[in-house]
Amino acid sequence: PGTAGDTSLEWSVEALLEACVDKDDCATLEPLAEMDPESLCFFVVANPPRGIPRVRGAGKDSLLEFWRALRVAPRMLPLEDGTKVAFREVRLFGGHGSIDLLDRDTDFVARRLECPGMIIFAVHEVVLAPGSNALPPVDRQIRLHHVLDAHRERAVWRAFDQAVATTCTGTCPQNHCLTLRQRAGGGPQTICDICEEAIHTRGTWRCDTCNFDICEACHK
Repeated sequence: PGTAGDTSLEWSVEALLEACVDKDDCATLEPLAEMDPESLCFFVVANPPRGIPRVRGAGKDSLLEFWRALRVAPRMLPLEDGTKVAFREVRLFGGHGSIDLLDRDTDFVARRLECPGMIIFAVHEVVLAPGSNALPPVDRQIRLHHVLDAHRERAVWRAFDQAVATTCTGTCPQNHCLTLRQRAGGGPQTICDICEEAIHTRGTWRCDTCNFDICEACHK
């Protein structure tokens, strides 16, 4: 069994498979009910908006291979407060539509998929937006799923990083000088080691010795 969200609700494999709208793995076409339960992963939405399935499922290996092969840049979505967030489409799900994930959540999802056993990703919020709002636009509704444990992990690391971050942003916590590096497009994302947000600008301030990166906003 596994848990999802802030409740103590337990999900058995049978309950997940029954509630899941995806009956087959979209990569292998193998019925999920016939696969080893430890090879499965599910996204469970605590309070889904109208028209959004509560449970989506796929094979862990299929989803992990999708992330490893992903080379396209994320799309951007402007928010009502004037900020923008980066997101990626997960197209491994069938006729019930793609799942959109925050780009900053994808690293957490990929790491969890490498863990043994069945994986349940608790989704604490789904943000809906017209596809025309995306940059570049898409011809469907955007369904931005916020993964709860990824949010919690960022909060913990943000608190830790801010506690140990040097007051002089020209150096890393070990007082090595940071140098401005240009990031290659299409490669793996870089996470700022102070604000814990994905770095989407072409430049990042980096210490190679400590594998320490900060974004331009935190460097100022």
